[in-house]
Amino acid sequence: MLFVRLFFGYIAQIALHAFLAFYTCSGHFRFPARKLAGLTAALLCTQAAVYGGTGLYLRRLFPPDATLYAAHNLVFCVNLLLCLLWFLFAVTAPWQRKLFAFSFVFTEAALAVTVADTIVQRVEEYFPTPTWDGLPYQGWTTPILAVCTLGMALLSFLLIKYFYLPVEARIAPAEALYLSLLSFLSLALMCMVVLGYTTTDFDTLFMSSVLLYVSLIVTVLVVYAVLFKIIAVTHDKLTAQQEASQARNLLTLQEEQYRRISDNIESSRRMRHDLRHHMVVLQGYLRQGETGRAAAYVENYLNTEKQDRVVWLCGNHTVNAVVGHYQAMAVEQGIGFTAHISVPDKLDVRNEDMAVLLGNLLENAIEAAGSGGRQIRFEMALSGGMLAIAVDNGFDGLVHMDGGRYVSTKGQHRGAGLQSIRAIAETYGGFAEFSHEKDMFHSAVMLALSAGCEKTP
Repeated sequence: MLFVRLFFGYIAQIALHAFLAFYTCSGHFRFPARKLAGLTAALLCTQAAVYGGTGLYLRRLFPPDATLYAAHNLVFCVNLLLCLLWFLFAVTAPWQRKLFAFSFVFTEAALAVTVADTIVQRVEEYFPTPTWDGLPYQGWTTPILAVCTLGMALLSFLLIKYFYLPVEARIAPAEALYLSLLSFLSLALMCMVVLGYTTTDFDTLFMSSVLLYVSLIVTVLVVYAVLFKIIAVTHDKLTAQQEASQARNLLTLQEEQYRRISDNIESSRRMRHDLRHHMVVLQGYLRQGETGRAAAYVENYLNTEKQDRVVWLCGNHTVNAVVGHYQAMAVEQGIGFTAHISVPDKLDVRNEDMAVLLGNLLENAIEAAGSGGRQIRFEMALSGGMLAIAVDNGFDGLVHMDGGRYVSTKGQHRGAGLQSIRAIAETYGGFAEFSHEKDMFHSAVMLALSAGCEKTP
């Protein structure tokens, strides 16, 4: 009977908190959700069995007093540590997010236990249990603890589902760390409150104690909800600002492209107007038999004609403007640039997203290629609803990696351009991959879309 009491008492105290911890990190599991649930349930049942068996063994070693209770609490802490290690292994989220999940769940578990202990002390005044045997979960403890745990876990679940998970992807690791500190601060505040009360206080101020803990619980949950809403609003504002900035950048690129086209038209008009004069000069050289000077004059004329020439790459204005801009930039820096583009005039991609995606790819390629005569190859094609973009560029062979990902070699930059490329690719159900070999860097992006009408910017 004692084994069953300890077994189910442990399950009642741990199971819901374990579920809540994993739910907080949804989408970052090392195993499929069903398999993870099975493995976690097996671990908890095994721990509960060991916990119950250890209780029976310790009861033979120690008298039913505080020493036995402390020894059994030590076993509980060891089991809790094993649960933490399993959580850290099974969840693949950044450690700051895992720390937040653990600290949040640990705090709400501690609050539930504290409220349950307060209620148990009061209930046992009217419905006393048999003589204390030195082990936990005796008498009214287990049912009251189960109810308090269920209530606290339900409130926490609602907070996580409706306030945290919708903004989880927007929370930076540093912000998750700060949220963890809030949990630990709440736990410290609760400990200070508990230490400030004596047993007499709990007996005489029972309702005040319960109301104080409930108020603390509600305050913590409300503070978290407000913080998550602030994060959501701030992120939406930043997103709007970024989209406006992207639109301005795209407009700048298009204006630059149109300027080049206008200059080219004006240059062609001027050259056609002057063509008769050039023919007169050539006729004079040829009549005088100065074929060498005539050939040099023609070569100089052709070189002048090539200046500021704008190559029409494709019918998609956004792609043509961005790629044409960086192609001209590469040529000005002495970088070889070849482009093969096969896309329709309309693509199911926002103009701002396309400009940022291509701009980051080509800007990184030009910066990496430098001015050492290296080459850049750009290919873009739509086939079967998949838009493929590939950029190969020469570079000096030096790369910086952080956790298996490429980061910028420019000072404190952390590879924001590559992160932006990945984010846009994932938005369209695709992916982005980067690799290198010796002195060649490869960038590949796939977007899942159809050759339909372009999305409204």
